[in-house]
Amino acid sequence: VGDPVLDSYKIFEKAGKKVAFVGITTPETFTKSTPAYFQNEKGEYIYGIAGGDDGKALYAAVQKAADAAKAAGADYIIGLGHLGDDPASIPWTSEEVIANTTGFDAFIDGHSHSTAAGKEVKDKAGETVLLTQTGEYLGAIGKMVIKADGTIATELLTDVSGIKADEAVAKIETAWIDEINTKLGEVIGEVEFTFDNYDADGNRLVRKQETNSGS
Repeated sequence: VGDPVLDSYKIFEKAGKKVAFVGITTPETFTKSTPAYFQNEKGEYIYGIAGGDDGKALYAAVQKAADAAKAAGADYIIGLGHLGDDPASIPWTSEEVIANTTGFDAFIDGHSHSTAAGKEVKDKAGETVLLTQTGEYLGAIGKMVIKADGTIATELLTDVSGIKADEAVAKIETAWIDEINTKLGEVIGEVEFTFDNYDADGNRLVRKQETNSGS
């Protein structure tokens, strides 16, 4: 086991309080993304994700990060995960990670495209951790507030018409989109039929069944 490639947590100071975010990704990344991202030119894996068949390796790595954040002076520790709550993701779901660790005050999740405005989950010590996830495709924006009394509240904002984008983030987003559009604008071939990634009602077919684009 080598050293982590990325920092396991980062602390932000707001209103005199230190808030730590612990980053957690699912070991499913190996099968649900592009394996080549983790391999050298020989196809050998050069990066790993703490997983383990029973989840204990992931729980231990997450606990180590949470403990380190606490030792660094964090007043609040928030899990920032890409784990999800899909039963197919067991034993690496966000609820299992919470149930097998201590120290988190709240947990912001992703991956399963589920919607959870604020679900209370007990950690290993029996303390309540607030779990939230916003769904998919910007259907909602998550809002988390740490109140003056130390309690944490979350809500999902579905009317975003009056919300102004962060200028720094918007600049990064625009640069990425422009770069991708330039690459995707190159014509590499033509077909005389439509690639059926969606059915007549607009439901996504990819990852659910065979499609002609996949074939």
